[in-house]
Amino acid sequence: MTSDLDNEALLIVSTAYRQEMMAGHGDQEAFAAALDAYLLRYPEKPSDTAGREVSRLIFEASSAEDGWIYGRDG
Repeated sequence: MTSDLDNEALLIVSTAYRQEMMAGHGDQEAFAAALDAYLLRYPEKPSDTAGREVSRLIFEASSAEDGWIYGRDG
């Protein structure tokens, strides 16, 4: 079962990632934007833990078959 905290973090990360992809940036820029957005919301998280969590959330969002996170309409 996914918690509300997980849902909130997924939305924050995936939205920031998608915005960068739609702007024509690559994966590194999109990951950095997602990490920045995550750390703005969860500043208490150590950066290494945050990086792993952001990677997990991006993977989770990218598992959807519609391609939304990559800036495609889906």
